[in-house]
Amino acid sequence: MSSIKLTIFVVGPPRSGKTALCNYLAELSESLNSSQYHPTEGVRILEFERKIVLDSKKTNSKSKETIVSVELWDCSGDPKFYPCWPAVANTAHGAVILFSPDSKQEKEVETWYNFFSFMKDSQIAVFAHKMMSPSQKGAKMKLAGKLSKLNVTSTTLDEQTKAEFDTVICNAYQAYTENREREEQKNGRQQHHAPRVNIGGLHETGIQENDPTNSVALDRVYDMVQLQWDFVQKR
Repeated sequence: MSSIKLTIFVVGPPRSGKTALCNYLAELSESLNSSQYHPTEGVRILEFERKIVLDSKKTNSKSKETIVSVELWDCSGDPKFYPCWPAVANTAHGAVILFSPDSKQEKEVETWYNFFSFMKDSQIAVFAHKMMSPSQKGAKMKLAGKLSKLNVTSTTLDEQTKAEFDTVICNAYQAYTENREREEQKNGRQQHHAPRVNIGGLHETGIQENDPTNSVALDRVYDMVQLQWDFVQKR
């Protein structure tokens, strides 16, 4: 089991093929033959593992294979759920936006893109998706306006689409590890100074050591310092 779990949102307008794509990516083959349309209420979450090959240029080392746990969120395209997405979108590490190339859905695509504006564009894929095999599957296309900087891939349910999805996972994995390294460095710098708090930190916080009314506050400060120092010693 992989120690890293990446959350990927699959979003887009209703009837764009999100559930069928999620089932295909998760290899739920028994769900692929259903021709009936069942709109997703809220979100359904699928969990599975994917083997990916990390780019040597991005990892500053040789290309390597790794297995990543994926939590795939199949999100409803119903506008009534739009108010919910800003509250949970920031938990995502990557996103796939689907739309039907036969419909004028650029406005909906832009709405979904804005929910993930905190991400790098490399962590977001836009699929012009058809349930049947398109004549130019895998072809790149462009949208207008602020979405023109994004590559839009023509997709269907095939191995090439899985390859495009793996690219999103690789980019999300890279962003995840970079963020984790920055946090560890930040925490390391803070913990490096922890022992000094035990000496002068009491007066810096306005707490007087000989004031009995502050005994609870003092206990909390000492506990905090001890926890930080224990963590440093274990590293």
